[in-house]
Amino acid sequence: MRRSSIIILNYNGRELLANGIPSVLEAVERSGTVHEVMVVDNGSTDGSVDFLRGNFPSVRVLALDKNYGFAGGNNQGILVARYDVVVLLNNDMVVDKDFLNPLLEGFADETVFAVSAQIYFQDKGKKREETGKTRFFWDKGMIYCFHEAVDESDYRRKYLPIVWAGGGSAAYDKAKFVKLGMFDELYSPCYVEDLDISYMAWKRGWKSLFCPESIVYHKHRATALRRYTNEELEVIIARHRLLFLWKNLTSPKYLLSHLCLLPLHIVKEIRRERRNILLKASIGALSRIPRLVRSRLRARPKAVVSDDIIFRGEYVRGSARSPDRKLRILFVSPYVPCLDVHATAARMYHIARALAGRHEVSILTFIEEPSEKKHVEALETFCNSVEFIQRHQSLDTPDYFHIIPNMVVKEFCQPEMKDLLFRHLLSGRYDVVQFEYLQMAYLGTKVRQIGIPMVWVDHEVQHAALWKEFRHERWWKWNKIELFFRWMVMLSFELSIARHFDHTITVTEHDERELKAYLPALRSSVVPLGVDLGYFSPGSMKVITPREEVIIFTGYFLHYPNVDAVKYFLKEILPLVKESIPSVQFWIVGSSPPVELTSISGDDGVRVTGWVPDLRPYLDEAALYVAPLRLGVGIRGKILEALAMKKAVVATRLAAQGIPATPGEGIVVADSAKEFAREVVRLLKNPQLREEIGERGRELVQRNFAWDRIVHLNESALYSSLGIAEDQD
Repeated sequence: MRRSSIIILNYNGRELLANGIPSVLEAVERSGTVHEVMVVDNGSTDGSVDFLRGNFPSVRVLALDKNYGFAGGNNQGILVARYDVVVLLNNDMVVDKDFLNPLLEGFADETVFAVSAQIYFQDKGKKREETGKTRFFWDKGMIYCFHEAVDESDYRRKYLPIVWAGGGSAAYDKAKFVKLGMFDELYSPCYVEDLDISYMAWKRGWKSLFCPESIVYHKHRATALRRYTNEELEVIIARHRLLFLWKNLTSPKYLLSHLCLLPLHIVKEIRRERRNILLKASIGALSRIPRLVRSRLRARPKAVVSDDIIFRGEYVRGSARSPDRKLRILFVSPYVPCLDVHATAARMYHIARALAGRHEVSILTFIEEPSEKKHVEALETFCNSVEFIQRHQSLDTPDYFHIIPNMVVKEFCQPEMKDLLFRHLLSGRYDVVQFEYLQMAYLGTKVRQIGIPMVWVDHEVQHAALWKEFRHERWWKWNKIELFFRWMVMLSFELSIARHFDHTITVTEHDERELKAYLPALRSSVVPLGVDLGYFSPGSMKVITPREEVIIFTGYFLHYPNVDAVKYFLKEILPLVKESIPSVQFWIVGSSPPVELTSISGDDGVRVTGWVPDLRPYLDEAALYVAPLRLGVGIRGKILEALAMKKAVVATRLAAQGIPATPGEGIVVADSAKEFAREVVRLLKNPQLREEIGERGRELVQRNFAWDRIVHLNESALYSSLGIAEDQD
């Protein structure tokens, strides 16, 4: 085992040393090897030096004449250290008795620069803000540093690459440390010195590692808060992060991005947060320009790793996919995958659950209401992890030129989700990310730089849907001009999004053609909706005979095409049906119906139920299912559920899109109101024909829409994004 010099930097921390030194000496004794323990005293005035010499004679004391700051004090201790590995500890650290050997074993690899311990707070009731598992990401010209949570897989890997080794809780290769120029006193009095030297080491090709088995306990900012207020510390940290960028960035792309966007960040902080931390930090950083220039000139080693590689997080993705060929998949969804709300939520739920049986699946999602947490709990029963953020109206992304659709910019551009996504992708825990809907695909473009393969599921090709609305609108209405503008914005936006993804999934061949008409080289596949054939089974609710006069429509009514379809049926089709069958009833079943529909429930045979816990009793009891849709694109999951229940369906050609039914095979297609009404009447009056069509509809979904087939298609798309044609096992 290597010997080390354990250096503890102290300033007026007599009582902290009394608490921490015994734990260090115990750890040295348990290691079974001789190590040096040294306290570098930064000109304390509280009797720390006399206390150490009187109570811990085995501890070497380097008493400095004044406070040289974090960098200066540690540098002086490192220069006189006896051994080739130096372990730096803050004076407010208490170490685990077995922390030392795992830390030093990491230096078996000659390319290792530093190994950092796992950090816990001494106060167990305090929120854990640091772990030692350090990450950062680049966004809009700035770096955002954080400590990531530690999980069980980290212990199995034992050593994980990290961005920086914490200056008060890590071991360093002394020779490499000195060669890099040691801690830069540009960052006096404290903070960011460790990030700076670790970053320079990475550019040399020298690693910083995290060792979860080595544990220390920190009394957070116990020393710093004696000299500075919290706000002063925030200014110091922000100032030093600016100096870090100005000193180390060599890529023109990143440097120019930072310099151009910094004024906007300052203005944004002042206007939105009513704070001027960044402004003060910038003024302070500018005052250090002469020292910065000297530091930048000294810190230009022969780099073998670029800024781009480090910012993309490639340093953390050294581990290949597991030998059993399991994929580590992250799903990013705007809605909680769940059953019994809408067809797409159910699709996401079924696919995630099935894939979790063969791969490691994690989910990031928004929730809209606290009641949705029960769906999160259901996902946690089979997912590796599930994290959610409460969705609210977003004002984070200004859209001065109206080039981002409102459905994205006002509802889903939330910085909390973007930050959480960055943290997950920089963790190195994932092989591939699947983004659901256009709204989340927009976030995918923000993390493209990280380089993890990405799949986008475009559930509804929005520009095609808007084009249908535009064509449907009367030519003399002003709304037609607005629709045309929205179509152009959406077309440009959707195509720009698609270019960022390694593979795109659509739910119908028609949708795929709509995208490929503009992007012929797009890597894509069709993965339709599925249906649970065991759950949606005819007669499952023991309804022996359907009610001959009942027509049913099911749908999620926050989706406007469903509202339009019902209004169209009520106004133009149902009156024609009543001419032949006066007793006919029309049931409208599904969550969130608008007031214009609920207000007519009970009138003239119309029944509006709102949300129901189970659709099957209503489908079983109805004689006929109708889908009079005129707007939208994609495949209609509710039609598949009706077909699975052996219901004959009358649908417009648009509604039947994506369902490969031949005439009389489950779906009867009718587009005009008169034709639609005629087919409804014909089927209501002919039970035997309805039954025959329903039987063939069930066979249709069994062949094409069983979940095992759908999951296999989705899995193949994930492998395709990784450059693998098919899983070989």
